[in-house]
Amino acid sequence: MNYCFSFTDPQSQYIQIEFKADAITNQETLVCLPAWRPGRYELGNFAKNIQQWKAYSETGEPLTFTKTDKNSWLVHTKGVKQLIIKYNYYAAQLDAGACWLNHQQMYVNPIHCSLYIKDKLHEPCNVEVKLPANWQVATSLAKTSANKFSAEDFHELVDSPLIASSSLKHIAYTHNQIKFHIHIQGDYNPETEKLLNDFENFTRVQFQMMKEFPKTSSGKFITDYHFLIQALPSEFYHGVEHLKSTVLAIGPAIDLSKKNLYNELIGVASHELFHVWNIKAIRPKEMLPYDYSKENYARTGYVYEGITTYYGDLFLARCGFFTLNEYFHEIALRYQKHVRNDGRFNYSVAQSSFDTWLDGYTPGVPGRKTSIYDEGSLIALMIDFTIRKNTSNKKSLDDVMTKMFTEFGKRNIGYTENDFKRICEKVSGFSFDEFFNTYISSPAGYESKLNELLLLAGLTVSDICTKKANESFFGLLLKEKEGSKTIAGVAKNSPAYNAKLSVGDEILFINDITVGDNFQSLLSENRVVKIKVKSNAEVREVELTKSSQSFFPLIKIELNKDASNDQLDFLKAWCNGIAEKVH
Repeated sequence: MNYCFSFTDPQSQYIQIEFKADAITNQETLVCLPAWRPGRYELGNFAKNIQQWKAYSETGEPLTFTKTDKNSWLVHTKGVKQLIIKYNYYAAQLDAGACWLNHQQMYVNPIHCSLYIKDKLHEPCNVEVKLPANWQVATSLAKTSANKFSAEDFHELVDSPLIASSSLKHIAYTHNQIKFHIHIQGDYNPETEKLLNDFENFTRVQFQMMKEFPKTSSGKFITDYHFLIQALPSEFYHGVEHLKSTVLAIGPAIDLSKKNLYNELIGVASHELFHVWNIKAIRPKEMLPYDYSKENYARTGYVYEGITTYYGDLFLARCGFFTLNEYFHEIALRYQKHVRNDGRFNYSVAQSSFDTWLDGYTPGVPGRKTSIYDEGSLIALMIDFTIRKNTSNKKSLDDVMTKMFTEFGKRNIGYTENDFKRICEKVSGFSFDEFFNTYISSPAGYESKLNELLLLAGLTVSDICTKKANESFFGLLLKEKEGSKTIAGVAKNSPAYNAKLSVGDEILFINDITVGDNFQSLLSENRVVKIKVKSNAEVREVELTKSSQSFFPLIKIELNKDASNDQLDFLKAWCNGIAEKVH
């Protein structure tokens, strides 16, 4: 199959695409567009972006066709040897997983816009990118000549995004005989030595654990890996994994030299690199091979996203990028999301994984589900600590993941949920029946269990709600929306709940004073407050009495200054690098 990507009017944001398929033998040929993209487990409806879809024979004769569903076309190909399809794709979504075109760049995620014929999925694919003379291309696709590339098959093609631009920046480092390329599109000029050092450090500890990169589907060694960074002008954070590359969309670019956003960049880069092993190679049975036409339901999101989230941060601790307190802060943020979400009592993390296909990556209706990223990360920590506890720190989740890679990733075999549990038990010599039933397959709050396990490393958990979060004592969780304070959460049986306040209500006045940056002081001054809210078109006033209980805790995790030597040894074995400083 052959693909050509070009454009004439970048301001229209339409990429012109030509698709050619040879050796057509059927009288009718079904041509499809993927309905979703791996890395985001929800339907994408990419076909909504297609304009002027037309089919031709090798002689240029127009062919008739019928659209059979939202992303499939049945083309009448009697007597046709080569099928040619021309169409425009609207590229107006600049994130880590979509497509974008303007006067500065053409950014293509082929999964969004590349047609396929099902019985040709394993045929080689050729790609041509027609560009202005001074533009360059960053991609993991094999280059065959100027602006021409090849893929082993359709699976590799759609797993290989590309950025074409005249302003791409490029730096690189080498580890384990693999060249790691960092391509930057946007207004970000990094401190090169520091960026390379930090990327190489988290790469090093990942290879220390996993030993080797996966191979391609045809058994070839990966010699190059590409970080494609979209440095955006506005606030943004997104990453998408691929076998030989990742796209990281982050902003505002002007703040990437500042510690907080720079840490986010390093964090998402570490997370996406580990996905090379955990989902691109170690893949659930339900997704091997990927079926691009429909949902690929799986209950193991806590493995492919949760464990990756856990290790993305842990690797930064092990390589010394995070201090101990910075790493504990990351865990505390996950813990905080857990205790602030009543969904933990209503839907298990396994059920929530299955249902990403239903409500995607939005919070969804209040209290319905949990996050496979945050909940899965905490589940991973608990599995890790449980294994360490039962093996006197001789084994860990590290061993589970390396065995998963050996048994499934290297052999291109999909794993089941029972396979993952079996390997946890084999490594630990401990039955995980109760653990999986209680914390993975059933809705549960596991604060008590998590606190107990964290104590093995001398870590204590506390709620530090103070004047910074007075709304928590009224049972409110607030967010800023267009300059106003809007209710993002209402805790059950709290003063706000009993006053019948709801998510989405806008707070207008407190004690007859207009709400602005004075919000915390207005709530802290009095035990009893009058709050005027707007719900849809209705404005009403309620009276709330502050509780002594914090309904939306601010979690802090810290090392107990009186931690025992056994606890410090546990911490050191877990965190490696930075924990060496605790003795």
